[in-house]
Amino acid sequence: MNITFFNFSMEIRKIIYTINIIESLNSQFRKVSNSRSVYPSEDTLLKVLFLSSKNIMKKWNQKVKDWEGILRMLSIEYRWHLEKHLK
Repeated sequence: MNITFFNFSMEIRKIIYTINIIESLNSQFRKVSNSRSVYPSEDTLLKVLFLSSKNIMKKWNQKVKDWEGILRMLSIEYRWHLEKHLK
C-alpha cells in the first residue's frame, strides 16, 4: 500500500509533521548526556537518561486540536487497522 503524504487531509498532515516526539526526546537525551564528559559506568548513564525521561514525559500533556474529528477521518479510511485498538 503506497500512500503519499499529500493524500492525507490537512489536519492529519499537520499532526504528522508537527508531532515529532522522537526527535525531541533524542535532543533532550543529547543535552543530558553531553552535560558531563565522563560517566563512571554505562549503568550510570542509563540511570541519568531514565531519570531525565521521567522529567521529559511530564511535559507530554499537550492535547491535539480537534482530535475527535481526526480520529473519525482515520477510522473511516483505516477502519481495519484501528478496530482492535478502539474497542
